[in-house]
Amino acid sequence: MKAAHALAFALIIVGGIDVVSTNMALATGNIEANPLVSSIQDMFGPWWAAPKMGVHVFFAWFIIWLPSQRMIMIGSGVVMFFIAIAANNFYLTT
Repeated sequence: MKAAHALAFALIIVGGIDVVSTNMALATGNIEANPLVSSIQDMFGPWWAAPKMGVHVFFAWFIIWLPSQRMIMIGSGVVMFFIAIAANNFYLTT
């Protein structure tokens, strides 16, 4: 159960880091490569992070609600995936 809570917390934190790194990359002239996120950015403007973080919070709640071994493994992979995305975004700002 502790692993599920830590993973849920990590998922929310890495989502926030992804939002910050995406905004930094966009500020340097890069474009959003994900067409779904790009359309959300077009629809919500500067508030685009709210629905994105809402998805992260939903999945964090889902991990806590169903803390099976399989869910922990899948969630860990998702967190690592978003760490890689955020790292790439930070790389693009240099």
